[in-house]
Amino acid sequence: MSSPVMTPKPAGNIGAGAPGIPVTVSSGGDWFPHLLLVMEWYWCAPPKKQPVYAITPGKNTKLAWKSEGQISNNKDVLTSDVCTPLFYEGKFFVVYGEGRDKTMAACEPKTGKIHWTTNLESRKLVRCSPTAADGKIYVQNHGGEVYVIESKSGKVLNRTEMGESGDDQTRSSIAIAGKQLFIRTNGMIYCVGK
Repeated sequence: MSSPVMTPKPAGNIGAGAPGIPVTVSSGGDWFPHLLLVMEWYWCAPPKKQPVYAITPGKNTKLAWKSEGQISNNKDVLTSDVCTPLFYEGKFFVVYGEGRDKTMAACEPKTGKIHWTTNLESRKLVRCSPTAADGKIYVQNHGGEVYVIESKSGKVLNRTEMGESGDDQTRSSIAIAGKQLFIRTNGMIYCVGK
């Protein structure tokens, strides 16, 4: 795969709440759907076991770093699937929700160094983007099982079944407003909090 090339696109936002400088990133015909602009890097998370890229924008655009992707035998692999990464507390949080091991990893934006990787031990796919508040990261799997993960350590603090029997296509990210979580499964929407 060749190095990514950035091409300006019409106005719009990039990623989950990131200030948007609209771009599309291409790597030899492969388009990256998940692009965040945070601090001085564009951060690209292509789908399906591909490496994650950090690109410095500007006149002399260059690749700052690139992860190994799922091709590596490394236990702490930084790769994504369909989830948009989360930038929170100065780190990127990347969910890989395919295959046997569904994982979340915390990574240093400037270098790509992985701080921790947590196996979610989910039997179902994870395709919602993570959200965060109060030092916790929230994500749910296709069955509506909600995970609460400590952002500093990656420790799974809680797992709760919110989905109904037979749920298998829950893909909604957990929305946060004030001190409330809004959790949507296949057939229900829950409000948790005060």
